[in-house]
Amino acid sequence: MVWNKLLLATLKRNNFVAFLAAAAAPNPGILCCCYCAFRSGRYRLRRHVMDACPPLIDRPLFAVVGCTGTGKTKLGVRLAKELDGEVVSADSIQVYKGLDVATNKATEEETEGIPHHMMGTLDWDDECNVHQYKNQALQIIRDIYSRGKVPILVGGTSYYIESIIYDNSLVSGGTAAVVGEDDVGTGDGRPGPAADADDADDAAVDLSVESFRQHATFRHANDLIEAQTVAGAGLMYANALGDALQFAWTMPAVERLPAARYRNTYVADDGGDDDDDREQWPSSVAECEMAALYAHGVRVLDAVTEAQVHGNYDVIRYPVLGTDVTAGLRQRYSMADVRNRMDVLLAATDESCEAAFIEAMRRTCAEVESRTQRLALALLTENERTAVELISPRALRAHAAYYDQAAALELHPHNTRKVFRTIQIYLTWGKRKSELFKEQRTQVTGSDVPLMALRFKEVHMMWLTCDDDVLNRRLEKRTDDMVDRGLVDELCRFKTAKLAENERLADLDYTKGVLQCIGVKQFQRYLQMPAECRGTDECRAVLADALTAMKDVTKNYAKRQRRWINNRFLKPGDKQAVSVYRLDCTDLADWPALSDQAVELALVVLGRRPRTEFTLEPMAIADENADTRPVYGEYYCNDCDRVFSNDIQYNAHMASKKHVKVMKKRKRKLQDSDNDEEQHNYPHKKL
Repeated sequence: MVWNKLLLATLKRNNFVAFLAAAAAPNPGILCCCYCAFRSGRYRLRRHVMDACPPLIDRPLFAVVGCTGTGKTKLGVRLAKELDGEVVSADSIQVYKGLDVATNKATEEETEGIPHHMMGTLDWDDECNVHQYKNQALQIIRDIYSRGKVPILVGGTSYYIESIIYDNSLVSGGTAAVVGEDDVGTGDGRPGPAADADDADDAAVDLSVESFRQHATFRHANDLIEAQTVAGAGLMYANALGDALQFAWTMPAVERLPAARYRNTYVADDGGDDDDDREQWPSSVAECEMAALYAHGVRVLDAVTEAQVHGNYDVIRYPVLGTDVTAGLRQRYSMADVRNRMDVLLAATDESCEAAFIEAMRRTCAEVESRTQRLALALLTENERTAVELISPRALRAHAAYYDQAAALELHPHNTRKVFRTIQIYLTWGKRKSELFKEQRTQVTGSDVPLMALRFKEVHMMWLTCDDDVLNRRLEKRTDDMVDRGLVDELCRFKTAKLAENERLADLDYTKGVLQCIGVKQFQRYLQMPAECRGTDECRAVLADALTAMKDVTKNYAKRQRRWINNRFLKPGDKQAVSVYRLDCTDLADWPALSDQAVELALVVLGRRPRTEFTLEPMAIADENADTRPVYGEYYCNDCDRVFSNDIQYNAHMASKKHVKVMKKRKRKLQDSDNDEEQHNYPHKKL
């Protein structure tokens, strides 16, 4: 009645007080916002009642997770119907519009009238990162709670789910335009990285791959630096220094680089300089960079000259340091200073120290090229694809180790997205990712021990599991059913709508946005074939290969989803515990009983039903000894030519069927070659 009185009567002070009282009351039928007309002598009032509701830390959250094809959507709908709730999708691909078949979105019949949020909300050309998803999904969850309903988080995208469950699982990005307004800041009320005035004009700066490839450093980024003679080593360094100077002076984007981000290209403890010295650097980035390169050349050549006298080359510091900027600006070095020292050094180098001099010049050139690449990465903090295309995965990981060695050791070189993110965090914030995580986690928990803290009072996670062989058969059948529902035609329409004129599918970035959808990349060859050839035997063979590849990728994705649950929630770690309940859906005949168990558990948690001996109990957290924790580093299998980031992955590979098969094949080849050699040496020997 209070709402009718407020909306229909003339708004006076008493009505407004009544409105605020009603907003603060735990009313299950509470309105989200209220409007009264302001025009024509009336008032217009808007009040978000979400702010008056209890915070999320006082609320429970239900989540339905599991491998693709286990029935998460079906269980989410059942829970929402029984609990008077709404579903919030946690799928990084279903958030985009279109591709309903390829992304396996729930149909109207499957949703049974239950609202599904964060599904089909973004256009293809947009891109949703985890920060944007978190901000929007949390607003929706608060709104659902404010209306007296229960949100059900349903999905299989691991980092989306963790961003909702935990209050401090993410390091905020650089600008509000990229990660959302709520994420700008350090978590303790301090502002985030300051935006430079030139940032608004970044769109006018050419940061394409072609603009970088105009400079020799990026045309030959993967070439080995070699020299056979002393003169050749000197020329090699002169060319490397000239290329670096030319990039700093002629690349237009360099002068637009924010001064704070440029200072972050030098790690804080690389040369003993302090923040006061860096604050005195001029605003001209090109001037600072050229001063650093000249001072670096003078310092290293002087050190090599001294090393030839004393025979100790180990004391030389080859990297370009922050102190080189300060020294170069103070001493006003030029190319003449570097050239004079090189001439003296070449004249003094004899045969006894020739090899050591060549090696010193090789390392100096490598560091100069690395310095230019770091400057380029500072320009490309929001252009991951260009950075990955310009710089090899191994070199990119080396840059990540320069900024944050602990974080880089845990990453595989080919996981370029996370490697780039490690670099991006330091260049944006001037702090290592591990330091930011520690700050955020201690601030949220109020403890000296850094923990990932739950955002909610408690989290109850329904984990749908299935036998591997059964699940694989289901996934294969589901792919065939998707073809019957129009998968191929949908992908053809997507190609026509997505591609610009003269653009090729091979040129698209399949690691971003809707292009990550399983099926788009696998059907690339088929979609490139002319429409009039679709009925030929060749085209049918290509289609069959695409379907096989899609099935294989889907099954591998399911394995990764299962590993995520085990590793993130069923092992001890630096996070508050989540209650995980295993629901085995291998036999579909057990589905009614399984869903009844999930509903009963939810009702018990909400206090609507008493707990019984049949109520589901959470799974136990596995014991983990120190011996079973991974030892991070770079492990290489010569036989399979594969790199691993920790000993557990490496040992698992060495015991795998694939590795054993490669070893057997290698052994047979060696035996065959020995037999061939034996027959060649003894042609008349009987075998």
